[in-house]
Amino acid sequence: MVLSTLLSATTATPKTPNRQLSYKERLQIHTLHYLADLSPPTIVIKLGINHRTVNRCLASPVTPTKHVSRPSILTTPSRRRLIEHATTNAIQRRKPREQIAEELGFEFCA
Repeated sequence: MVLSTLLSATTATPKTPNRQLSYKERLQIHTLHYLADLSPPTIVIKLGINHRTVNRCLASPVTPTKHVSRPSILTTPSRRRLIEHATTNAIQRRKPREQIAEELGFEFCA
């Protein structure tokens, strides 16, 4: 009954480019493929989602993994020292970041 409801409730809606699938959409794709035993081309027709998106979704877990960001250039002690120096008084707050970095011995890249 749940699968028939899932199949009948699906309507092909136009998707915008560069939009990530919601958790509900990823779950629906996985459910249709693994529980209803539908092929990816059938899911594409049913949901109106690009075939590459469906295949990519089936190759990944239902819950997306967290993206790994670039490591921070500043360590916590350096960041604290920089903030403390920059916010000491009104004169320090008006200085350009290049000058503050030079005073503290940091290498500044624009």
